[in-house]
Amino acid sequence: MNYRYHFFFMLLLICCLYAVTGCGRRNNLTEDDNYLYDYGSANVLTILASDIYRPVINEAVASLNAKWEAQGRDDILTIELTEYSWRNREIQFARLQVMLMAGQAPDIVFLDHVPWQDDGTILSHLTTGAFTDFYTLIDNCPYTNRSDFYENVLRAWEIDGRLHALPIGFGFEYVGINANLPQSIIDRFAAYDTITMHELLRIYLDLMDTYGSEYGHLNIFNPLQLPTPFRVLSHSITGFVDLENRVSNLNSNNFVALLEDWNRVFYGQSLFEYEYPSFPWRATGMVGARDLQRYALQYVFSVEDFALNPALALITQLNPYFLHYIPITDEHNRLRIAYTRREILSSGGLHRIIGGGHWAVPMISASADQNLAWEFTKHFISTFVNMQTIWSEDDQIARSAHTLITPIKRSYFNTMMPFMLEHTLSPFHISLSRIGDPGFSSEEERAQAISTAIDRLATYNEMPITPPFFIPGGIFADVLENFLRMPDGFMSAAEVAQELHNRVSLWLIE
Repeated sequence: MNYRYHFFFMLLLICCLYAVTGCGRRNNLTEDDNYLYDYGSANVLTILASDIYRPVINEAVASLNAKWEAQGRDDILTIELTEYSWRNREIQFARLQVMLMAGQAPDIVFLDHVPWQDDGTILSHLTTGAFTDFYTLIDNCPYTNRSDFYENVLRAWEIDGRLHALPIGFGFEYVGINANLPQSIIDRFAAYDTITMHELLRIYLDLMDTYGSEYGHLNIFNPLQLPTPFRVLSHSITGFVDLENRVSNLNSNNFVALLEDWNRVFYGQSLFEYEYPSFPWRATGMVGARDLQRYALQYVFSVEDFALNPALALITQLNPYFLHYIPITDEHNRLRIAYTRREILSSGGLHRIIGGGHWAVPMISASADQNLAWEFTKHFISTFVNMQTIWSEDDQIARSAHTLITPIKRSYFNTMMPFMLEHTLSPFHISLSRIGDPGFSSEEERAQAISTAIDRLATYNEMPITPPFFIPGGIFADVLENFLRMPDGFMSAAEVAQELHNRVSLWLIE
């Protein structure tokens, strides 16, 4: 009996020592170590994604297979990709709902969330148990720790302490004020380090009330930059809903005041689009100086959040028409994540990512091969970064650097962002985007401007950020649309706030 006891005691001790040394080794591993997961015999992933992501997905598969070949493996990863365009998006997501109910979800789903178009909500996906917890994958991976990622961004996507969706990057909304406005208005704006949408509405309304005879022709925002009144309000709504504790504060006096001012600015317009003339527009770089000059004759504020345009906010010399750019926050001082645009421009065999916001948010099915899906997701992130840093030796320019989104993995920031800003300030790109000469007196001044921009962005990247908008459009769309469209006095802001509060409160307890 004693022998059996000592045997099991020694076996337990060996297992404990193995676990301890394994954990220590985990923190020392790098992606270059010859560590092989056991993926089983079938290295196949099924993926549902927008057709926008196809170039990155294909490149990520090629990258992973090249790594396996270098490790001496003779098997390869293959994917079964189901992609959709904006034309058949609703059909594909209706099918996904059926597949989820049947327990047959694709291995990886790239989240495509448009809350003002969808009657449903991604929250239903993230709370059903259909998708795995990325925290578990990160903790169990021999190459990663949670601190390798921007944990403030991950926390914004948490549901009950679990992370079922992983944004591969993130970018913010920056706002500057028209340089031609009265100095008192400019000084008032310049006193802020960050600013809420309600504070922007108040500055605009005070400008109209005090100086309307001279500046009444100016609209608040460029509809190409903030294309819907709902976009202005969306993050603010989230700021009045405590999702974690299932509590709505939409009937508060602060939200009522916000609605009153929002209605004054946008009354008579459609909730989901400005009633201004539409312009054919597709950004391929930064907005040019000629455009900025024209915008300064039309708008009080300029919002930059897409492609390389945040450079206009981070580097003062690039934009003399709008000043004192700062990030926009919600009512809890969380930085607003920019609207997710998934743009890719293909030209000459290169695929230029020019999106904004989170750009791509994969979810991994709980039934998938977890190690294989996680390995692919990591390669998708690194491929996103690599596609930004393609350098043409012939032209001595970056051919694909067209977004200032920060990758979710910290280690990429200090290599990617200097490269991106160097490209942005290259003579070729300055000429291409028609920005004009930034007026740097020396290379040292130019280098200092880039360094300052990187430091600013690094500081912002550590701040709390807004969570995704989880409230389904069917709850708020009709009441807000009526508030903007119906005759003045049809519904007061207090009545609208109470109705929204009642609807959201019921949704929270369902």
